[in-house]
Amino acid sequence: MLRYAAPAVATLALLLAAPPAMALDQVRFYAPFEDTVDPQFAAGRAGPIARGQEAFTSGRRGRALSVTSASAPLEYLATGNLQGSSGTLAFWVRLDWTPSSSDPDREYRHLFNMNRFGFMAYLHMGRLVVASGTSDAAGKWTWHYGPSERVDGWRAGEWHHVAITWSSDDRACDKAVYVDGSLSAQRTGGPVHRMVSEASFRVAPVTDGLLASGAYDDLVITGRPLSAAEVAALARGDHDAALDALKIVPPEPPALAVERATEVKPRAE
Repeated sequence: MLRYAAPAVATLALLLAAPPAMALDQVRFYAPFEDTVDPQFAAGRAGPIARGQEAFTSGRRGRALSVTSASAPLEYLATGNLQGSSGTLAFWVRLDWTPSSSDPDREYRHLFNMNRFGFMAYLHMGRLVVASGTSDAAGKWTWHYGPSERVDGWRAGEWHHVAITWSSDDRACDKAVYVDGSLSAQRTGGPVHRMVSEASFRVAPVTDGLLASGAYDDLVITGRPLSAAEVAALARGDHDAALDALKIVPPEPPALAVERATEVKPRAE
């Protein structure tokens, strides 16, 4: 099982001891939100660089982050924790409101976004939308929208699993959205993500006064796009097995070498 209190050094040592294909190109950030916003593992900086009033509630597994206007913003440094070229963002969310296709056009409620880097996932008019942007030398942004998926069937108080994968070359970036373990939407040929050193990411930030309030659990970021089977395993609730396969596992206690006592018999006189 994964719910354990282990020093970060022990976790890092375990990851580095894994086979090369299963090391830090896989899980780069993992925050289970077990009554703390500090991640259980981070390949980059671990602690938040901004946090509001921390609150927690019952989770999909164990505890979860409770997002209210008082808790925002929760922000982490991206360097080392999220790669612009490829990766996966996965998390559980339980909204305390119901997305609707009749929301006013101005209502954008962000589940996740990045500062100084064009990448976001938000709810808008009953859809889950992924958007990527590029900025020019003058700081003007050009946005590319999609993929997106209808989520107006979600209801307040329900848990749903969201996973977003991306993979890019020098010319374009392909993205996919999975909802509750199933591939929902894809888009090829989007802008290439150019990470900057000051980039950071935020969990459910307030945007234009609006908030995707609710509970968030088991935030995972990997350095490569997970396969459909790997995403499905997370969404089925096979969380421990899925992350075990990605080498986020508790360290085994070291075997103790016990020497047998040698009986010393008194010398006969």
